[in-house]
Amino acid sequence: QPVQLSPDYHLILIDTEGLGSTQRTASCDMQILSLCILLSSHFVYNSMGAIDEQAIDDLHLVLHLAKHIHSKTRKGSEEEKISDLSQYFPNFLWVL
Repeated sequence: QPVQLSPDYHLILIDTEGLGSTQRTASCDMQILSLCILLSSHFVYNSMGAIDEQAIDDLHLVLHLAKHIHSKTRKGSEEEKISDLSQYFPNFLWVL
């Protein structure tokens, strides 16, 4: 149920139960993550420990997310297409 923070602002928390689950495929993780990203205005990535090589490897699904989200854009340069797509992505916060 949404939490009303102010008259025109509501908060909905979506927990995807982590990425890289042993009970789901990477494709299923990507579909769940893509849907959550498109519904969100803020994306909080929670991980334990320091940011190291393993943490970066674990974040690969998020880094490759743009390959799975498409928008109809006008013809133009690659930079313009990336700029158009960026409006659909939420702010990113990595919590340790």
